[in-house]
Amino acid sequence: MTVEVAVLGAGSWGTALAMQLARVGHRVRLWARDAGHVAEMREERCNRRYLPDSPLSDAIEPFADLLALDGIKPFECVGESEEARAAVVALAGQADWKGHAVVRALNDRLIGLDVRSLEALCRPGGPHRIPEDLLDAA
Repeated sequence: MTVEVAVLGAGSWGTALAMQLARVGHRVRLWARDAGHVAEMREERCNRRYLPDSPLSDAIEPFADLLALDGIKPFECVGESEEARAAVVALAGQADWKGHAVVRALNDRLIGLDVRSLEALCRPGGPHRIPEDLLDAA
């Protein structure tokens, strides 16, 4: 059974994991925070920075955009891309998370964009798909 998998981190371990997942038949999205590194991996079909002697399978697709800023949702998650952006901004505002490498890298990509707050996005109202018998609990 083929599964689509996202590996977050294109260092030696993440790349090796992506290669093994591809080797056993899965489609893999390999995330790197540096768009230049992603471009190199796509062009050369190799992660020259970390595993220079190991070619990337065609089943591996390097990418840099976790926030769908390019219009493509890179992996399936609960919620929409707009909600993911709001969550990153909220995390970047918390002392425990703002220094995390992934949060910093993603938050930097959102600077200058109009990102709605989590509070605004989670406010009840508007169209929904909540069954009537569950509305009171929502």
